[in-house]
Amino acid sequence: MNGTRISRVVGLIGLATSLAACPPSSGGDVSLDQLPNAMTSPYCDFLTRCAGGAAALEAGLGGPCSEVVPLLVEDSIVARVRDGIERGTIIYHGDRVRACFDALQGADCTALSQQPAGCQDMFEGTVSVGGACVWSEECDGGYCEASSACPGTCRAFVAEGGDCSDARCDVGLECVSGRCERLSREGEACGGDRGVSCAGGLTCEGSTPTTEGTCRAPRRPDLGESCGAGAFCREGLSCTYMAGGTVCVGPSERDGACALGFPDPCPSGQTCRYSGDSGTCVTPPGVGDACGRGNRCRNGLWCDAPSEDASGTCRERGRLGASCSSDSGCYSGACTASACAVPRCSS
Repeated sequence: MNGTRISRVVGLIGLATSLAACPPSSGGDVSLDQLPNAMTSPYCDFLTRCAGGAAALEAGLGGPCSEVVPLLVEDSIVARVRDGIERGTIIYHGDRVRACFDALQGADCTALSQQPAGCQDMFEGTVSVGGACVWSEECDGGYCEASSACPGTCRAFVAEGGDCSDARCDVGLECVSGRCERLSREGEACGGDRGVSCAGGLTCEGSTPTTEGTCRAPRRPDLGESCGAGAFCREGLSCTYMAGGTVCVGPSERDGACALGFPDPCPSGQTCRYSGDSGTCVTPPGVGDACGRGNRCRNGLWCDAPSEDASGTCRERGRLGASCSSDSGCYSGACTASACAVPRCSS
C-alpha cells in the first residue's frame, strides 16, 4: 500500500469525517462503535462516484474500499473522538447520523471540499476559542491550531473577505493573497492571476498563470486521450506515464508489457514492475519481500522505502498498538515511540 496515496485518502476521510452514515434500512442512533462499518457503504459509494471509480479508489487505498475504510476510520477518527469523549471535549450525536446519510446521498462532488448540509453537527466540540486542544473536533466553532506546539489552541475560522495570513479560512473558502475567498463553483472563473481554486469535484479548464479558466465537471478521458490533473480515465482504463505526457490506455495482459499508471493497468493479482518508461506485469512482492524502485507491494501492504527511488521491504500496516517505524505503517497515520498510536494535534 503506497503511503503517499493512502495519506491522501485519509485526508479526504478526515475532511469528510461527518459524512459518516448508517444503512438506509436502519434507524435510530448509531453508536460510536458502529460508526466505522456504518459509514463504509455510503462513504465508499460517494468516493467511487467522485474519486475516479472503483479501480482508482482501490489503487489509492491499497485494497477494496469496503475492507480498508473501516480500519482507517476506527484508528484515525473514532479513536480520537472516543478519547475526546472521555476527556469531555467532544460530544458525539449518534441521532444525527441518519440526517447526514440523507444529505450525502444527494450531495454532488463538491462535498469533497465542503460538507453538505446536515453533516456538520455529528461531532460537537466543547472547547471555546482560546482553549487548549489536540484535535479540531474538540473546538466549538473553530479549529485546532497545533502547528507549532502540542497541545494547540482553538482558533476561530476566518470568514469570507477576512485576513488569513495567520489563520485558517472557514469551510468552502481558501486563502488567496491573504484574504479568504469562496471556492469557485461550476461555470465560475478560476486560476489565473487570482489563483482561486475550484470546489471539490471540479477542474479548472483553460487557465494559465496569467489567464483565468472556468470550473467544469471533469470529463473522463477515453482511450488514447490525455489524462491527469484530476481527469481520471473512464472505468477500465489507466492513466499511464509516457515520454510525451500522460495518456489513457487499456488493460495490460497477464505477464505482459505495461507502463506506470493509475490505476495499475495489470490484471488482478499483478502489478506493473517498471523501469523508466517500460515495465512488465508481475506478481507483486509479499510480506518481507523487497520493494521500491518500481516494485510495488501487493494490496494490503506498504513499502518502507524512504522514497520512490529507494529500496525497502513490504510490511503489513499496523493497527493501534502494533510496532512501527513510520507513520505510513499505521492505519491511524501516527507512529509514536515505535508503536501505532492515536494521532494527536492533527486537524
